[in-house]
Amino acid sequence: MRIGNDLFVKRVQRIPGKLLVTSENPRYAPFEIDLSNTQDDIAIIGRVEWYGRSIPHRKTSLCSATTAKSC
Repeated sequence: MRIGNDLFVKRVQRIPGKLLVTSENPRYAPFEIDLSNTQDDIAIIGRVEWYGRSIPHRKTSLCSATTAKSC
């Protein structure tokens, strides 16, 4: 979603006269965009089909004394 010059990955639900914009991240509060009274340039520009997360690196017992510097 693009609002003005800003890009967002959000869930967008159309309700009468408004868009309800929510995030998967609970740190960001949902907000509404009043379509009858907006001066922002709003566009839905794509759809997220997949996302992944990084796996934290943990040291394992596979490191030997000679290779420990690179583990």
